[in-house]
Amino acid sequence: MEPSALQGSRKFGFSPAGRFSDFVADLPVREAGATQIGSGKAVFLSRRACGRDLVIARLAVEPRMASYALPKRGWLALHIPLSWRGEYLFNSAPARRGQMFLINDIDGRVGCAEAQDFVTVGIRRRRLEKACARLAGVEVDSILLEMTTISLGKTVGGGLLCDLLQHMPSGPQDGEGGNLSYIDADKEAGLFDKIALALGDVTRTRLRRRNASDPVRLVRAAEALLEAHPERAFGLSDLCAAAGVSFTRLNLAFNEVYGVSPARYIKLRRLTQVRDRLLDIVNPPRSIKDAMLSRGFWSSGQFARYYTKLFGELPSETFGSLRQTRCLALLPQTRPAQAWPVRLANSEKGARQKFKSRRCDVLARR
Repeated sequence: MEPSALQGSRKFGFSPAGRFSDFVADLPVREAGATQIGSGKAVFLSRRACGRDLVIARLAVEPRMASYALPKRGWLALHIPLSWRGEYLFNSAPARRGQMFLINDIDGRVGCAEAQDFVTVGIRRRRLEKACARLAGVEVDSILLEMTTISLGKTVGGGLLCDLLQHMPSGPQDGEGGNLSYIDADKEAGLFDKIALALGDVTRTRLRRRNASDPVRLVRAAEALLEAHPERAFGLSDLCAAAGVSFTRLNLAFNEVYGVSPARYIKLRRLTQVRDRLLDIVNPPRSIKDAMLSRGFWSSGQFARYYTKLFGELPSETFGSLRQTRCLALLPQTRPAQAWPVRLANSEKGARQKFKSRRCDVLARR
């Protein structure tokens, strides 16, 4: 039976992707990653609408997933959770329905939820600052946008969410680009004004500096070490040294942000990376064992048990689907139609010459 998040998203014509990196590939993000925390087969569903300075993406995934994203320099992001199961941790705090989160290009965001369906809006910072300045009647340089949480009311906020969703076609479409629509200049300008209006007085508050012991900062410091050397097997002491805190503080930070311990997060992250390698069509691994060893799993049996429990399928099934896709792509093209008459003509010519030579030999013998 199809997972609930997928059932609810099919009617929106979402396009499935096998990896988190596939659906953030064209979004204005500088860094992004995801680690599967809960069991189940992850299918990322996305639909997006693009303008010149604004990108709207609606994303959905069923298993419990821990993810992080950092916008590109000069970009901001609005994150609006629509639905989820259980608790939704956003930057280590529980999210509530009807909230919108403004994310800057310095701190980014980290989140963890199960059966999550959300809208993310990438916004060019300078243009949003100009829209906020026009509505506030002040100079652009006096506008400061900070990491903050905004409650979506029934008037301004509710209307903004409806406008964002309306720009994405609601029915499934066939063909390439079916999950992508475009926003014209006039509608994009209207969206910037509505976003600025929804932000309200938040735009003029001073930028707050996060404390060095903030759990999000500690988790990101540990993840930066894992990202810099993905092939190395780091221990908990290495993560504590990178974050500059004790194990107790780091363990508390991971539980606050992702709901799991650092040790479990490392194992789940390595399993997710192996799956990404097995699904990589451009640079596939030579074998399952090669992908397994590259992420520090030395026992094939233990690795298979961990993998099946987390993703709901054997590693061979994942790798088999990739090999089938590659084989279809590498099938030889159909031979041109004119090739067989040429070969037939040549064979007929050779047969006539052979018959003629045999006839000459018979006449010579007589």
